[in-house]
Amino acid sequence: MSSTLTYRPEIDGLRALAVLPVIFFHAGFEHFSGGYIGVDVFFVISGFLITSILLNEINNNKFSLISFYERRARRILPALAVVVFFTMPLSWMYLNTSQFKDYSQSVAAVSLFGSNILFWLESGYFQAASEEKPLLHTWSLAVEEQFYLFFPILLLLLFRRSRRSSYTWLFLISVISFILCEYLVVSKPSANFFLLPSRVWELFVGAFAAILMKSVDPKANDILSMVGLSFIVLGIFLFDEYTPFPSAYTLAPVLGTFLVILFGRNNTLVNKVLSNSLLVSIGLLSYSAYLWHQPIFAFVRVNSIEELNLSLKWIMVLSSLFIAFISWKFIESPFRNKRQFTRARIFKLSFVTLFLFFLIGNLGSWFANVVNPGQFNEAIFFKLSKNSIGNEKLRLESWSNLKEKNEHFLWYDLDKNSEKVMILGNSHSKDIYNTLTFSKTNGKDFQFSRYGIQISEIPHNINKIRRLPNYKYADTVVFASRYDLADIEEFEKVISLFIEDNKRLAIILNTFEFPEYRTRKWTMAEYVAYEHSVDDKLSNSESPSDLADIINQQYFIAYSEKKYASRHDFDGNVHDINQRLIALARNYSEIKILDRMEYQCEIESQVCFAVSKDLEKYYYDYGHNSIAGARFFATRIDELNWFVKPNEKNKKSKESSYD
Repeated sequence: MSSTLTYRPEIDGLRALAVLPVIFFHAGFEHFSGGYIGVDVFFVISGFLITSILLNEINNNKFSLISFYERRARRILPALAVVVFFTMPLSWMYLNTSQFKDYSQSVAAVSLFGSNILFWLESGYFQAASEEKPLLHTWSLAVEEQFYLFFPILLLLLFRRSRRSSYTWLFLISVISFILCEYLVVSKPSANFFLLPSRVWELFVGAFAAILMKSVDPKANDILSMVGLSFIVLGIFLFDEYTPFPSAYTLAPVLGTFLVILFGRNNTLVNKVLSNSLLVSIGLLSYSAYLWHQPIFAFVRVNSIEELNLSLKWIMVLSSLFIAFISWKFIESPFRNKRQFTRARIFKLSFVTLFLFFLIGNLGSWFANVVNPGQFNEAIFFKLSKNSIGNEKLRLESWSNLKEKNEHFLWYDLDKNSEKVMILGNSHSKDIYNTLTFSKTNGKDFQFSRYGIQISEIPHNINKIRRLPNYKYADTVVFASRYDLADIEEFEKVISLFIEDNKRLAIILNTFEFPEYRTRKWTMAEYVAYEHSVDDKLSNSESPSDLADIINQQYFIAYSEKKYASRHDFDGNVHDINQRLIALARNYSEIKILDRMEYQCEIESQVCFAVSKDLEKYYYDYGHNSIAGARFFATRIDELNWFVKPNEKNKKSKESSYD
């Protein structure tokens, strides 16, 4: 047994194996569908390192709580503080009022080491809106910080009574935590994911690795370390957002990390792989990389109308690593130097920083409408409509139906003799699914399912799609997306694959993108209401329905001036995506074209429906439908007979939406 701690480069390599999958997962790389298990790898590593340090100090009678918390403060707070301060002006500039309020609450929660509790109350990690929370990832730091607060004291108290019985108590606590985890994964999945009690067993597994290293010092083993590494890698690529987590499945990355730590030493193959200089370098940057990637990704998503393409995803990943290097070199490293920053100075800076976070966070939350008024304030619209709901809440509501469904399970009732339709595409396929499911034809003439994917990514994922039960039983595949040039380039290949599978095909054209003002979160509905309020054009006698008429007329004017959204290529050339889709469909007699604008507008009346007579919003951004919009447009679809069975398609007139 050694009384000193030796540097193990493979642990830094293991950190790299933890942080990279998390970054790729958050960037949206589909192959890293289980990349979130990197957090569990971090938990085990933390448990191992902290326990190793504590055991070493206890054995040498050098244990000091103040010294322990000083090291944690040096390690965690400087880089975290810079990241939080960095996000403050960007959040003020780019988040809407409700988002800014949520962000401010997360800043206050960081100051109390309680981010995990806040995000549990807001729930949940895999929701679409979570991708736009700059400080969402601090939940795992909060779990570790809470562990650091109680574990040293617990370990010291147990060791003073009996070292042997202390191991028994730690084992019992781990078992209870794991049982709680298995219970909560079904009954309270969000609490299970975010809170320490159901996560503590993962940290304790790392603690047991440290205890075994100190007591029996197991020999390096190629087979066991390879098994451990395999458990981690398989979890990264085989798990996804539908895998219950944490649960018994979490044993794979947790025990895998445990085996690598214990047996992946010396000259084992795993040691050689993880001690690679590139992985070790990334491992050294892992904490800063973890801190910076989420804010970068969140603000990119907030300011991106289109789904993130492959190039942008890589730019985000590489930017995170580059900024992580800067952060490690100029923030992390200097603050670990005790000559530059004494203990007293560290504690003073920590106290002042956490107090500022608490103060700024609470003020931002309480006065969100005041400190973040101009660009993103929807208050004007709220005053004019008693039933108005913020756009962010409308977006969350629009996803609620799909969040309750698993795309890997069968949605159809096979006993019903109705056309089975699968809708493929990005977030716009969600709008079409919602609208068609509210149609009277749903369940009688049709059954609908949906699978979210960018059209350009279908050829690379065709085997996965073909394994989906909804695809297997689908008679018709409908493409509904915000198509870009990459989609157009892959469309013929996509069509060939589905024709090969004997699927009927329909393409729903790009919707008209209504003008937005100041942010993609503020639609023309807010803008028109704001302008009329500021200019005092609405007298007290005018009703909400008068404003609704004005808004809907303005939408029609905008649509009539620019019917289709264009895309620019890298050379600056303009492409009319819808015209290219129509031209493509003409090469295939079996492909039908549908135009959403036929039911979203009424040409003769010169209106496009943006709000109801009561100012209930049908859109929550440039073109995505709210649930109210989906319900209303479903009635329009039924009135116009817009979506018909394939065997009825020839009954429609030449003026049909089918081209």
